[in-house]
Amino acid sequence: MRVPTIPAGGVPEGMAVTPDGAHAYVTSNTVVATIPVGSFCLGISITPDGAHAYVVNDGDNTVSVIATASNTVVATIPVGGFPVGISITPDGAHAYVTNFGDNTVSVIHTASNTVVARVPVGGFPERISITPDGAHAYVTNFGDNTVSVIDTASNTVVATIPVGRGPVQISITPDGACAYVTNELGNAVSVIATASNTVVATIPVGNSPVAAAFGSPRTPLGQINGLIATVQALINAGTLNGEQGNALMGPLQRAESFLNPGGTKQAINQLQGLIRDLNGLISGGVLKHAQGQPLIDSANAIITSLGD
Repeated sequence: MRVPTIPAGGVPEGMAVTPDGAHAYVTSNTVVATIPVGSFCLGISITPDGAHAYVVNDGDNTVSVIATASNTVVATIPVGGFPVGISITPDGAHAYVTNFGDNTVSVIHTASNTVVARVPVGGFPERISITPDGAHAYVTNFGDNTVSVIDTASNTVVATIPVGRGPVQISITPDGACAYVTNELGNAVSVIATASNTVVATIPVGNSPVAAAFGSPRTPLGQINGLIATVQALINAGTLNGEQGNALMGPLQRAESFLNPGGTKQAINQLQGLIRDLNGLISGGVLKHAQGQPLIDSANAIITSLGD
């Protein structure tokens, strides 16, 4: 199969896809097509309704708002120093912008396109991701190797989590149970359990990791794949030995195989067995509650979605 290559201008940096999948918006350090924005545009995020794209302009400390229907800039919002990342809440009401230059996060009210709060975070904040319920925003702080957790109701930092060296990107699992942080200088990914805001695994990867994403997020099969990845991370970190890891991988892989031909009941039985095994590992002290409970919650969520 021949995959097309699309010219995107010099040094493309960020990309976001509209919710209907019809268009992808790519930022670069040159003006692409007919949408002029600010200088050195980096991060981009699109509102859940697909009506607007918010573009971070690192060079002039602004955010450009593009109306996707006309592909024109309808607002330019001053934010903090050297903005880099942006994430929009699931309800579309607010956009959170990381300001690398002054160690803050600007909170934009999207209805008025004005900054309504500025939240101090760690050193050199890079990227930001918001939990599926919209309750918390997780910010990577490249300068001090931490992640700041912002309570979006009060716009205050409620936790600071030590991670690896040079954290850049952060992605949250579709069920909200875990956040995956790429540590560019440490060549590893830190896995955070959001219930306890602690690192439950560190996964060695290749050199200078800067991005992470999840596929098929809202399907039961995609959620099972997410559980498989988390268990593998616990094995890689040495938290689980081979026998313990295989005991969890077995029912997950069988549930995956049953779902492909539509064996819902058999998949549910495997997930229920997984939950029993996880509870045994927690009660036996192999897994901390903060490590095992998010997996149990995820398995229960899959069972519920399958209609048990």
